[in-house]
Amino acid sequence: MRKSHYIHGTAPEEQERLSLLNDLLNAASLRAMRLRPGDRVLDLGSGLGQLTRAMSRQVHPDGLVVGIERNEQQLAEAQHRARATGSGTPVEFRQGEAENLPLDEDEWGSFDVAHARFVLEHLVDPQAAVEAMVGAVRPGGRVILEDDNHELLRLWPPIDAVDRLWQAYIETWERLGNDPFVGRRLTTLLRQAGATPRRSDMLFFGGCAGEASFEAYVANFAGILEGARAAMVEATGWQDEQVEEAIVAFREWSRREDAVLWYATCWAEGVRAGRSTGDEESSADGRPAVVTAMPEGPSPELAERLETHPHRTLLEFLAESAEDLSSTLRLEEVFEKIAERVRLLLDAHLFCILLWNEEEQLLEHSYSLKFGEHIQQEGGFPLGYGLCGAAAQDMKPIRVPNVLEDPRYVRFRHAEVEVRSELAIPLITNGQLVGVLDLESVEYDSFTAEHERSLSALASHIGAALENARLYETVRREERRLEEDLSAARKIQTGLLPQTSPSIQPLEVGFAHQAAWELSGDFFDFLEYPDGRLGIALGDVAGKGTAAALLASLSVGILRSLCCRAADGRPRS
Repeated sequence: MRKSHYIHGTAPEEQERLSLLNDLLNAASLRAMRLRPGDRVLDLGSGLGQLTRAMSRQVHPDGLVVGIERNEQQLAEAQHRARATGSGTPVEFRQGEAENLPLDEDEWGSFDVAHARFVLEHLVDPQAAVEAMVGAVRPGGRVILEDDNHELLRLWPPIDAVDRLWQAYIETWERLGNDPFVGRRLTTLLRQAGATPRRSDMLFFGGCAGEASFEAYVANFAGILEGARAAMVEATGWQDEQVEEAIVAFREWSRREDAVLWYATCWAEGVRAGRSTGDEESSADGRPAVVTAMPEGPSPELAERLETHPHRTLLEFLAESAEDLSSTLRLEEVFEKIAERVRLLLDAHLFCILLWNEEEQLLEHSYSLKFGEHIQQEGGFPLGYGLCGAAAQDMKPIRVPNVLEDPRYVRFRHAEVEVRSELAIPLITNGQLVGVLDLESVEYDSFTAEHERSLSALASHIGAALENARLYETVRREERRLEEDLSAARKIQTGLLPQTSPSIQPLEVGFAHQAAWELSGDFFDFLEYPDGRLGIALGDVAGKGTAAALLASLSVGILRSLCCRAADGRPRS
C-alpha cells in the first residue's frame, strides 16, 4: 500500500502558514466543538499544537487533551510552545500515526471526543483512521471530522491562470494517493466506522478586499501553492516558471478593491453507539468493540448523560428533578437549577426562560444564557409572536430544525449569533400558562424528538417550581411592603408621643414606652396648661396592631385639642 504523503512539506515557511491558518480557523472550530470542562479529548494531526492547547483551556481543570502528530519536527515545536506558554492546562503530545494511534490498552474507549482537522485528506486509507477514532471514544462519545473539499474554492473576479493551477494542485493530490475531496464523504466514513452521524456543516473561510483578515486569507492560499510547488512540478508537468506566474497573478488580483475569496471546510460529527457497561467486548486488536444495538429506553446519547449522574433512568431523573426544583423558593435559585437540569439532558447555545405576565399579557425575558454565560435581555412580547409566542398560545412544544424556513421565527437581540434551530417548550401548571422554556442552537437540526419528549416531561416540574417561586416572591414583596408601611407608621406614632419629660419643680418626671407589636394601642401624653397645671393622659385601646394604633393617635389628637380650647377660655364639651 502506498504511504500517505503530506503535499506541503515541513519548511519553516510552511510552519508559519500553518500557524496563521490556526489563527484564522480556531475560534470557529472551538465554537462548533462545544467542549466542556472535564472532557477527555483526542486530537489527531495536532501539528504545532495551537488548537490542541486551545482545547485544553476549554476542558480545564479536570479534563485532558492528547495531541497526536506523526512529524517529529512539528511535534517538537508543539511541545516547545506548550512549555513556553506555561499555562498549566491539561495537554499532552505524542508521536504516532492516525491509522495506528499510540494509546495504551486502558485508553481505548475512554475519550469523550476524538477530533481530526485536515488529516484525512493526507491519508491513503482515511477509513482506518476514522475507525481508530471511533474505537478511542467511549460509547456515546463524539467523533469530529474537519476536512477539505478543494473544489469549493472560488475567486471573484476569476483568474484563469490560478484556476488552472488549482486544478493542477488537485491532480497532484490524487496522483500522490490522497483524496482532495474527502470533505464530501465525512458522514460516510463515520457511518462505515460504526458511528452515527449527527451533524454536517461547513465553516466559512474567506472574505473580501477591505476586510481586516483578507490579507491573511490571501497569504494562506499563496502559501498553499508555494508549499506544493515542487510536488506539482513533479506530478503534473507544470514548469516552475508557470507556477510562479500564477502565484504572482493571484497576489496582484488580491489588490483589487472588488476581490473576493470563498472557501469552506467541511464538518461532520458522529456519536459512537451503545452504552458503557464496564465490561465491553474487545475486538481482535484489543480495542473495545463498537456496540451498535440500540438499548431500550432513552437514546445512547441521553442514556450516557444520565449514567454520569446518580440517577440511571429518565424516570429517576424526573423524580430527582422534581425534588431538586422544589428545594428552594427563591426565583433566581430556581432559574439556576432549571438551567442545570436542562444541561444534563442536552446542549444548547442559547437558553432562555420566559415568564407569562398575566396583567401585561406579555411573555417576558426572565433568565438567559448564551454559550453558558449570563446575558441581559429585557422586554416582552405577546402570545403568538415568534416561535415562543406560538408555543405559549397553542400550549404545545415547537421544534424547528431550520428556523430560516419557518415564517414564525423572529430573531431577537443576539446580534452576533446566527440561530439555526430552536426548541420551545410551554410551561404549564394546573392548566395555566406559566411561561416558555426556549433553547436555540447555531447548528441545523440540533434538537431531536427525544429532546422534545424529555423536556416536555420535565416541563411540568419546571412550571410548578416557577409558579411556587413566583407566589413566594409575591408574598415576600407584600410582606416587605407591609413591613415598610408598618415601620413608617411606627415612626409616625412614636413622633406623636412626647419625646422629653416636662420640667415641673420640684418634681422629676420620667417615662418609658415599649409596644408589644410594631404598632399598638397604648398611648400617653403630658398636657401643659398656661396656668402651670400639668395633665397626664394614659390610655390603652382594646386590641393590637394598626386599628388600635390609629385610634390611639386619634385620642392623643382629641386630648390636645381639648387642652388648647380650655386654655383659650372656650367651653369644653
